[in-house]
Amino acid sequence: MEIFELDIARADKGSVILNSEIYRRDVSYGNQQYKAAVYHHGDHENFLRKGKYCIFLGKKTEPLALKIFVYPHHHKLRRTTMFGNRPIRFLPLERVQRIIRIHNVLQSYNLAPKCNRIISCRVKKQIVYGIEMESLVQVDENDDLNSIKEWRQFAAKLEDICRKHKLVRRGSVESIMYDASLSKNYVVTEDGIKLIDIDLKWNILRAR
Repeated sequence: MEIFELDIARADKGSVILNSEIYRRDVSYGNQQYKAAVYHHGDHENFLRKGKYCIFLGKKTEPLALKIFVYPHHHKLRRTTMFGNRPIRFLPLERVQRIIRIHNVLQSYNLAPKCNRIISCRVKKQIVYGIEMESLVQVDENDDLNSIKEWRQFAAKLEDICRKHKLVRRGSVESIMYDASLSKNYVVTEDGIKLIDIDLKWNILRAR
């Protein structure tokens, strides 16, 4: 299995290095800039998005990107290694496998970007995990009745699929729906609205 070499020592300053290539975060980082930085319209050819529980690395010219579940200092990621004297939080492999399963359920209904495979990255001597996934291209949004209607149709379908497949976030479908209502958590594409914030808080309930 290929192992990517990842240097996140300057992540807090807005850049990381993956296999000797530098990825940079855009200077502007509001909601619209946030999504633009992730989906092909940022200032940099190699772009970086920092989330609460991951970093997202992509290239404007490439259809795929990497979502890596590692970040300095974050207390909610379960496992810890050290980068110099700095704690690095990361997800164990089985949690990343669960996230990709959820992604693929939603993607099969055209509700989320496609995920290809789990990837391994080396941060110093520690192996951490991520997902190789589709990098979406956002189209212009208009706050008109058609956009509202499209989102309501997306939300109704999302809720139905989550209940059918027993997908929850923080233990409930209601938490998924609240999260999906925030514009920073979905992308409007030519192929419909796609949910992008699928993280460690999601789960699949077991059948009783």
